[in-house]
Amino acid sequence: MTRRKRNYSSRKTEQTGRIRPLRESQIKIVKDELTPREIARKKRAKRERERVYKRRRMTLTILGLLLVIIPSFLIIKRLNTYAKTGYPNFRDKVLKDLSTTAFVSSTEGRSLTSAEKNSDFDILYKTIIRNFAIDKSNTESFDEFTKKSEEYRKKITGSKTDQDFFLLLGEYLSLLNDSYTKILDKDSYTDLFNYYKNKSGSPMKEILENPQVVNRYKRIINEKNVNESSVGIENGYILRISLPNFRVNDIKKTIDEVIKSVTAAPGISTMVIDLSDNNSLNNLFVNEFAKYFIHQDYSKDDLIFYRGNLLENTLKDIKADENSAYKTAFVKNLTSKYKDKIDYFDLNPYMYYDQISLNIKKDSTFASRNIYILTNANTANEAIKLASILKESSNAFVVKNALDPNPTAQDRIYEFPPSLFVLDHSGLIISLNTARAERPNRYLEYNQRINSKYPISSMLSIIR
Repeated sequence: MTRRKRNYSSRKTEQTGRIRPLRESQIKIVKDELTPREIARKKRAKRERERVYKRRRMTLTILGLLLVIIPSFLIIKRLNTYAKTGYPNFRDKVLKDLSTTAFVSSTEGRSLTSAEKNSDFDILYKTIIRNFAIDKSNTESFDEFTKKSEEYRKKITGSKTDQDFFLLLGEYLSLLNDSYTKILDKDSYTDLFNYYKNKSGSPMKEILENPQVVNRYKRIINEKNVNESSVGIENGYILRISLPNFRVNDIKKTIDEVIKSVTAAPGISTMVIDLSDNNSLNNLFVNEFAKYFIHQDYSKDDLIFYRGNLLENTLKDIKADENSAYKTAFVKNLTSKYKDKIDYFDLNPYMYYDQISLNIKKDSTFASRNIYILTNANTANEAIKLASILKESSNAFVVKNALDPNPTAQDRIYEFPPSLFVLDHSGLIISLNTARAERPNRYLEYNQRINSKYPISSMLSIIR
């Protein structure tokens, strides 16, 4: 049985002849041919759209990067910044351990960053360039300080520890060859802090109580062998007062010991003041101590010139303190209006000048005695000033124990106290010579020079 074939031919013919409708996507619209002008306009519009898209993509990319970078930067800065500490309760135990050097201990798990060191170096450099008292005697040193700034910046950037950083700062400051200009030691800081802590409104108080400063100085390692002031009787008739440093808060104790000594030996007519190794910056001690031993009231007037605003804090403190031995009207006269000629320094770098005076009224607690003063190669600053006051007012006999027979920068008599400023990140206080007296620089003149291993014994031999 065979199957019959079906005839599909008619169906195929029908399907072939049927017209399928086109989908919209298959509809091709044929436009009329565009003119060259229209084609150019169309291309310009397309290019403009592309530029807009590119700008949008670029803007979004930049915003995305900023959203990533800024929070990351803030987080890193927060973790590494030497943040200012809160204001602590100032008790005696906080500042108990003192020293005379700027060595520091561990910074509680974090050292200064390179950026912080460089920032402090910038503050140091700019402040000194604008305020340091320049004259003919230190121009060469000042120029060297300026020229070597980049060299020391590189050294400081590469310093590994805070200790290295502080040593480099001290080394850089020494280029100025100025004994007033140095890092304030912890012993001086603490003494000044205790003196100013009850003087509200004082610019000096603000510097000393800066939280960053307090945080730094309380962590400075205490030097084990700090020489203390002492009073004694030599050979039964010579009063000896040894002052290796000046602490204004120790004056009462020292004077009480002197009273006991002269009461025990009423025949004492000669005294030796030993200022060996004393390079203190504390003029407060000098003015208070000197009044007990000068033979007559001491007074000295000066006209001081200054270049920047740093000295103003000292002048403000003096003007506000009725008990200050220094006096000033603090007028800020313009140097450009100063008419007299000065031969030993150039007035051009200086902006202002003011009249100051130092007046020390004799205290009658002690009778006048013959005064001998001993210094050495390390004696400087306010110790030299004390020796000069006693020499001028009381005809003190001054002896220097040193190998070098020539005058040095250490022998200079500074007419006005140094200014202080703070390095923001490290919290160190820098002492800076900012005042230049109208008169020529003065240097302490010695009555005799010795070179002795036992200077007190040599002094006693001189007195005989």
